Amino acid sequence: MTDKKSQTSEDILKGQGQAFGVKAKEDWYGRDLQTNSDPLIDSGTGRPMIIRQFQFVFNPNLKQKPTKQDLFNSHWPQMKIMLWGDGLVANTDVEPRMIVGKRKYRIFLLCEPKLRTMVAERPLTLQQLTQSKK
Repeated sequence: MTDKKSQTSEDILKGQGQAFGVKAKEDWYGRDLQTNSDPLIDSGTGRPMIIRQFQFVFNPNLKQKPTKQDLFNSHWPQMKIMLWGDGLVANTDVEPRMIVGKRKYRIFLLCEPKLRTMVAERPLTLQQLTQSKK
């Protein structure tokens, strides 16, 4: 038996059996794997959630780019006021996401309506969001 450190990739793949391997130097083979699982079906029950996006531009006079946390902290009071005006509160279960570019950055927040606030739009299920538009 050869030492594991000195094994070639062909030696390692030969031990994989029928799952994946090499018959000859240039002849590769493999097998498709499948799982028996039920599809995820969103029943549409539960609280409506809203993704809110905020876009900002970097100050051109900055000498050093701030961290994502510094950016978020500097805008958080303003974002809270804007959400409150729309009847929303930020969901604390999911962390905010940020996309930072060279000149601008975007902050995405998962929000939910405040108690006793009506949502004007009809919420969509996961299937409705992910189905292809024809």
